[in-house]
Formats: sequence, structure tokens, C-alpha cells
Amino acid sequence: SLPKTIFAHGFFTVNGQKMSKSLGNVVDPIELISLYPLDAVRYFLLTEIKFGEDGDFSLTRLKERYETEIANALGNLVHRVLSMTEQYTNGKVPQPSGESEGLDPLCEVDVWRLYQDHMDAYRFQEAVNSVWSVVRGVNQFIEKEKPWLLFKEGKQQRLNDILYNALETLRQIAWLILPFMPDTAEKIWNQLGLDAVVEKEQSLEIARVWGGLKPQIIIKKGEPLFPKE
Repeated sequence: SLPKTIFAHGFFTVNGQKMSKSLGNVVDPIELISLYPLDAVRYFLLTEIKFGEDGDFSLTRLKERYETEIANALGNLVHRVLSMTEQYTNGKVPQPSGESEGLDPLCEVDVWRLYQDHMDAYRFQEAVNSVWSVVRGVNQFIEKEKPWLLFKEGKQQRLNDILYNALETLRQIAWLILPFMPDTAEKIWNQLGLDAVVEKEQSLEIARVWGGLKPQIIIKKGEPLFPKE
């Protein structure tokens, strides 16, 4: 059957100027992804320029947002949580207690509902922003709870609860970014000790249920997702 909806994307200028061969400001997408990971470019375009509207592309802005929002906020978060798991629980997903319920940053906002509403309305910029509110929330959660102090004080169960909630939130963040940053989502699952192929075979209804990351899984920290320049 014929499509019921056709969505036309907008156009973008480069540093406020129309792209032109004579100006030498044409953006080569192949060259661009040799400078930055493809997922980072996808993230930038979806958040910098509202889908369907005109916008402006800036390599300077891409660099800034790569460093602050992608490498620092998401990449550093994943590496940090995995490093603490490696150090404090011997590289295994810890067993949470009943008291851990309600600690997960996903509970702070109804992110799945907001995310689905934005996706259904083609508001991709807002959908990605709703995910990054969770990314920022986990970073704040870690700073507030200070797992390194809990380890020094011998409060292992509380530490286990904090780490489990951070790890499980990372699993769900991977699901949320899958349509925009598929390579990154798979890398996060693999680093969490999950099989990305098996993970994607799940239905979304099952995947979004809290507790999908099972205790005692061995993580694979690996290298940071987004190396800094």
C-alpha cells in the first residue's frame, strides 16, 4: 500500500552560509565520519537541527557537543560505572537488595512515556534530550551517593544497590539510544556482559522492564566509548 505520511527533511547552512563549491564549505559526510564516530554525527544532527526544519551546521559546535555531551556525559559515565564495578565487585553485576527499589535514575522521570510520545510525533530532538536527562541523572546520582566512600566504609550492600541501579540504567539507556546510536547501544550491552544480538531479539515491552540485567554477569569494561581528543 502507498505510504500515508511523507516526511520532508529541512536544509542546513554551514556557519550561517549556504553550501557552495565556490566557497569551499561543502560538508563531505564521509570525511566527517573519519573525524568523529558515525553515532556522534547522528546524535549531533538530531539534537542540533530540529527534524523537518532548516538549521545550521558547525564543525566547532560538533566538537563542543562531542566533548561535553557525548564523550564526557555518556562515554565517561559508562566507563566510570564499569570501572567501579570492576574495582568494587570483582567485575560482576552485584546482587541488589529490596532497599534498592526506587534508587534507579529512570524513576526520576517517566522517561519511557516521554520518549515514546516524542518518537510517535517525529520529535527526535526531544526524544534524544529525554534520554540525556537520564544520562545526567545517573551522573548526579553517583556524585550524590559516592560509591567510593561506601567502599572505604565497608557498606557493601548499599554499594551493591548503587552499582546495580547504575548498571541496569545503562542497559536501558542502550535501548533508548538504539534508533539513533546503534553502534554505541551494542557496545554498551557488550560491555555489560550481554550479547547484543540476543538483547535485540527481545520485545521492547520486556526490555524496558526494570531488572533485565541479572546479577553475577561478568562485565567487559574495555576502552572508553568515545575517546577524547
